Amino acid sequence: MTALRRRASRRLSWAQVRRCFLALPGVVEGSSYGTPAFRVGKKLLARQASDLPRIAELAWCTVAPPRVVAKWEAERR
Repeated sequence: MTALRRRASRRLSWAQVRRCFLALPGVVEGSSYGTPAFRVGKKLLARQASDLPRIAELAWCTVAPPRVVAKWEAERR
């Protein structure tokens, strides 16, 4: 199993992420671009991605073998 796959199998839920951020001093919960977010003062610390399927697709394209990506893209057309 690759390091990337090991990390992917240990993903946190949004509730776990929320608890972690809110445990930090000065972090407040709000929204950014219509998605849940966390700020420290006026600075954005993190936000939940609204386009998660597209983000996952882009991440996969960076680690998958080029021939697999090319085949997948050809099949989508």
